[in-house]
Amino acid sequence: MPYKILTVDDHQPTLDIVMLTLQQHGFEVIGSSSPVEALSIAEKSLPNLILLDMNMPILSGLEVCRRIRAHAQLANTPVIMFSAEAAEKIKCFEAGADDFIVKPTAPDELVSRIEALLEGVDEPEGEDESAQEIGGSFYIQPAEMIGGDAKLDEEARRSDQCRQIIAVLGARGGCGSTTTAINLAVTASKQGCLTTLMDLDLVQGHIGMYLKAKKSGAINAIADLPVNNIHTQLTELMMPYMENLRLMLTNPNLCGQFRMPTAEQIASTLELVQMANSFTVVDLGRQSTEVTNEVIGLARKVVICIQPERIAISSCKELLRDLRRFPHLQSAVHVVLLGSPDQMNLPTSAIEQFIGQRLAAVIPYKQVEMVQAVNRGAPYVRQFPHSEIADVYRDLTNILVTV
Repeated sequence: MPYKILTVDDHQPTLDIVMLTLQQHGFEVIGSSSPVEALSIAEKSLPNLILLDMNMPILSGLEVCRRIRAHAQLANTPVIMFSAEAAEKIKCFEAGADDFIVKPTAPDELVSRIEALLEGVDEPEGEDESAQEIGGSFYIQPAEMIGGDAKLDEEARRSDQCRQIIAVLGARGGCGSTTTAINLAVTASKQGCLTTLMDLDLVQGHIGMYLKAKKSGAINAIADLPVNNIHTQLTELMMPYMENLRLMLTNPNLCGQFRMPTAEQIASTLELVQMANSFTVVDLGRQSTEVTNEVIGLARKVVICIQPERIAISSCKELLRDLRRFPHLQSAVHVVLLGSPDQMNLPTSAIEQFIGQRLAAVIPYKQVEMVQAVNRGAPYVRQFPHSEIADVYRDLTNILVTV
């Protein structure tokens, strides 16, 4: 059984990043942003190690640590405390902490510190079923317990297959790249992949509008940060959306009111996201920029969205030709048709022959249902999980994860 770690931090974005990082390394994770709730969770679940922020409201991390040390069943549980102030180290050790980390810290260092302390802890012999009943929305269940879709194999989730960047492009405007990116990300998260959905359509910024989600600053703020300081703001840029899924939004920039991040800044951000996440879906919209080229260069696979109309299909052919300059993408570019070929009296085989490759998926157009989902700010696959379209997105996600 995996080691169980309780992590406590009142700053939700930091808590989310830490939990995702630890899950990715095979730990069972329970998280809480409330120090009071955390004490109750610790007593019921008896974690193998506790990560504890020092500065929290109501009860400070120091007081929580003292109470843990005074509890008969928790007295010997390893505790790692962290703070943005290195000068707090002595206070933490005096309260009973076994180790101290200055925030922010690199994921590799965090995991190394945890593993070092767990060397003296017996491996868990069985699952504590009571732990599944506690923690409310702060508890992230193991992926195999998430209801709904068939789950990826445990080894596959932890392997390099699920740890990749998927770039989603529209052959032209209005071809459904945002819709596809959203539904792929949601489907991957429901299948157990730790997922980040990133909006890099730096002009339109449509994901936040589609999901009725707002984030002040958002990715636009990267433009004002030196590359080597982006890691200090990463948690501020990530927005929890649903279990296993975080959003990185872009504010619409139609009038040029925001500075545009450079390709180097975006590449650094993607590298940091990959350190804490597995499946990263990037909506690139239709722009052809240095940022677009940088993301495609880092992507494991590319999805091109087209509609059954002449200009989109012709643009797709040109885009496929252009992508040949990325040798690593050979056999890794997937074309998705949103809508029925019957709309233009053109069989699928004719489209495939014209663009020079098979379609990865044909997503039917259900106008009433799609409008309902958009109006409610809900991903289609979440609004209509048992629909034909949801089935197609599940199949496409499986292709992208496993191929």
